[in-house]
Amino acid sequence: MAKPLLGRWAASPAALVGGIAATVIVVGYLAIIGKQGEGFESRVIFVAAWIAAAAVLAFAAVFTRAHRRRALLAGAAAAMLAVLAVAALFSIGIALLLVALLVGASASVAAHEGGIGPLWRMVWLVVFLVGAGLLMAAGFQLTAVT
Repeated sequence: MAKPLLGRWAASPAALVGGIAATVIVVGYLAIIGKQGEGFESRVIFVAAWIAAAAVLAFAAVFTRAHRRRALLAGAAAAMLAVLAVAALFSIGIALLLVALLVGASASVAAHEGGIGPLWRMVWLVVFLVGAGLLMAAGFQLTAVT
């Protein structure tokens, strides 16, 4: 059976859609903040860079054929988006959470295809979420407005 056109060059169409959605969110976020006329504070730049980094990881997962590597890339992107979604729940959080779920599903499928069992997928989920949470907390602390 022939692969669909998208499947021929994209190892993970879900990660592709997630990467595109994260890119749209970060561009929209910066446009909205820019229209407020107060300039970009360091926290805004940090949040935008965080989402952009997650998008880059999702895009990298799209073109990675190795299942385990694709699972790591998409898992890291999903964790980054999920952790920020909680912090930004009352602004862009819901959109980020939806993208995180999509990219996270891509990571789970890739891990399954790579032979990683459910227990280890859960362990890596916790590791990614804790790691992303610690990095984001450090970033928020460094960009605190005084």
